[in-house]
Amino acid sequence: MDISCRICGNSEQNTRYRFREMMFGLRDFFDYFQCGDCGCIQIVDIPKNMDRFYPDDYMSFNLPLVVESRSFFRKHARKMRNEYLVFEKGFLGRLINTFIPHDKLSVLTGHQVSKDAAVMDLGCGNGSLLCELSEIGMKN
Repeated sequence: MDISCRICGNSEQNTRYRFREMMFGLRDFFDYFQCGDCGCIQIVDIPKNMDRFYPDDYMSFNLPLVVESRSFFRKHARKMRNEYLVFEKGFLGRLINTFIPHDKLSVLTGHQVSKDAAVMDLGCGNGSLLCELSEIGMKN
């Protein structure tokens, strides 16, 4: 079966995988593939009815989008902290991180991440981490 990457269109040397859903105990099988060109991993067939896999009480549906609910001062302080964590620049960001650390972005410190780096967030919840990365100039 010929499968094409939804990102780059490649259909050659793609590697197939089969996984079983285990979070809700439905145990359905899903076929995925990794593009042989760009490396993107994606599902082969997106289910027509996603309601079965994302019930009304799904955790991401109930999380407030923290990024939008901050004052100007808090938003600017968060941005300086995040720029320090990701790009390792800014004394004030370093100081703010001492008092208000970020439990997820700190894993990027020391990896020489640039603003044009590609980011893939699996299980992104309400998307707040991606919003924070976008706030510091990452668009990819």
